[in-house]
Amino acid sequence: MIEIQGKSFLCERKWIILRAVVIGASGHVGSYMVPELVKKGYEVVAISRGTRLPYTGHQPEWKKVKTVSADRKALEKGKTFGSFVMSFEPDVVLDLICYTKAQAVELAEAAMEYGKLLHLIQIGSIWAYGKSVYRPYREEYPRRPLGSYGKGKAEIEEYLLGLTKLHKLTCTVIHPGHICGEGWWPINPQGNPDTKVFEDIANGREIIIPNDGLATLNHVHSYDIAALAIRCLDRPSASAGEAFTSVCPEGMTLEGYAEEMFIKFGKEPKIRKVPFEQFKNFVGDENAAITYDHISKSLVCSMDKAYRHLGFVPKYDALATVGEAVDWQVRNGFLKIEK
Repeated sequence: MIEIQGKSFLCERKWIILRAVVIGASGHVGSYMVPELVKKGYEVVAISRGTRLPYTGHQPEWKKVKTVSADRKALEKGKTFGSFVMSFEPDVVLDLICYTKAQAVELAEAAMEYGKLLHLIQIGSIWAYGKSVYRPYREEYPRRPLGSYGKGKAEIEEYLLGLTKLHKLTCTVIHPGHICGEGWWPINPQGNPDTKVFEDIANGREIIIPNDGLATLNHVHSYDIAALAIRCLDRPSASAGEAFTSVCPEGMTLEGYAEEMFIKFGKEPKIRKVPFEQFKNFVGDENAAITYDHISKSLVCSMDKAYRHLGFVPKYDALATVGEAVDWQVRNGFLKIEK
């Protein structure tokens, strides 16, 4: 396979544009993935349920995209989703919304029957890694996933990379951290999605965090997930059969994150640390359960493999990632700052 930066290559004196099919194109990752693929010269087919506009829909690249509305679950019930995707004759498939091995199997089997060499990139999650034993966590460490979501992502990785080892399909898996960017809220300094925490910080009110505040979060900007995926496509011999982490170069402790957010809004940090059992009484069962999922794992992951294999370095650090997301909420009136 010839590798050239950009994804056009010379064949029999003709320039050929590669076609990328993006599944889940209007979501958190797809909103950034699609325009970046267009910038790289791909012809893009964007598949989504059609219920949400992409966060980057204002960008001119979307005018060059073929958008397709499809209900993945309905097509999977009829065992036709994989063949539906292949009907667009892709050179590249980026599956951003695969959560079970059964979903991965149907798509992969259709790709193997397709009869044309393609590269399948699947977006997983650092939840596939499980509880942190070593820090930073590296991709070669054993997987100890917890919960159905993490176990599902780990099973998908094992299956797809196994196909590559058997030379049946070219697959790469990317495991993002806590995804955020313009258009949606980051996980907050409590380790849950309650947006009121940011409002309290912006207005200088006290917030509470669990335990000693040293549990960690590892965010990632969707732009960097898209950029890493494209680098994998640019260098298939280095990315085939591999899993890569996609996170900011550093994690943040809950307390450090909270302090930085107070400082960002020009407020004196007001942070109270309480034992988790008391914390639950303040935030409610649902948010407490999400916080527990995060703090019990406290993953901080290494980006060294992506650099060694692909020469890839993320554009955004942790503070810039969450800062940009919060700034967008302020600009669009979703975070109210009292005068």
